[in-house]
Amino acid sequence: MASCNKDLNQVPISASTTATFYKSPSDFLQATNAIYADLHNYPVRLANMSEIRSDNIYGVSVTVRDWDPVNDFSPSLAANAYVTEAWGTDFNGIFRANTLLDQVDASFLQTSLTAKGGVIDNPGPDGRTTTLDVTIDKGRLEDVLRMAVKAPEPPMVGALTLTTTFVLPPGDRDVVEKLQLDGAFTIAGARFTSGETQAKINGLSQRTRGKNPEAAPAHVSSQFAGAFKLRNGRLTIPHVTFDVPGAAIRLSGTYGLVSQQIDFTGTVFTDAKISEMTTGFKSLLLKPVDLLFNKKDGGSAIPVTIGGTRGAPSFGLDKGRILKQ
Repeated sequence: MASCNKDLNQVPISASTTATFYKSPSDFLQATNAIYADLHNYPVRLANMSEIRSDNIYGVSVTVRDWDPVNDFSPSLAANAYVTEAWGTDFNGIFRANTLLDQVDASFLQTSLTAKGGVIDNPGPDGRTTTLDVTIDKGRLEDVLRMAVKAPEPPMVGALTLTTTFVLPPGDRDVVEKLQLDGAFTIAGARFTSGETQAKINGLSQRTRGKNPEAAPAHVSSQFAGAFKLRNGRLTIPHVTFDVPGAAIRLSGTYGLVSQQIDFTGTVFTDAKISEMTTGFKSLLLKPVDLLFNKKDGGSAIPVTIGGTRGAPSFGLDKGRILKQ
């Protein structure tokens, strides 16, 4: 019989799980209807279990129901058939509404994601908390940005991978203020859709390698990677990297989703020295400046700050860190 184990250990086709049941929108509708099915006789159960127990109504026992334990507050009330059915049906409805999701696969545009978690009842009247683990293995940055940016086209395109916890507590606050995220991301082969912005990135790549920016290639792709946390409408980024040929930028800071206030500090590492990023007389004047920003292995390390708002960002040197060097 050992050779038959595979044939004997079959899951019955009638045994549905969250991994096998949800295959179409109609399956989700069927599961939702099942939640409401347990509420069908809830008003009757509520009246019987409250009014009869309060002496406002006297239940008459018949062969089908035994109301005497309910009328008399009997110690054996918990074993009464009507009581156990009422509580069992109510909690079965709660169990169904607590929609524990083993795994839900979703897609939008050309990006797919996997979400695992649940929608759980909280004590009190506020409602349910949605808790999910979200994974995007092979996504497109432009698909995600289209949902967040109100513009004809997304500001950037590229290959996106992302993992994050997603917690949405109940309450009347705006979603952006109560949503909680904690995750990490990478973006490969990123390009800006604005020709002007991409031209600046191309020129930056040329300068930081000590080359003529006028001879920049048509497209220089960028790479991003970092971690993030969102609490109370404030996005905290402990570390993020932005790499182009010739330069690597390391930043950390916060961004207010409501206030749109930016507060970042970091360092720009370049292959070329400051004086090598320009030519002629300017290059000679910048020779002494090289001493302030020299890296041990060559090139430059430039401390920077980014402030202001999303609509009017400000960029500058981090003078405090320069003076400490």
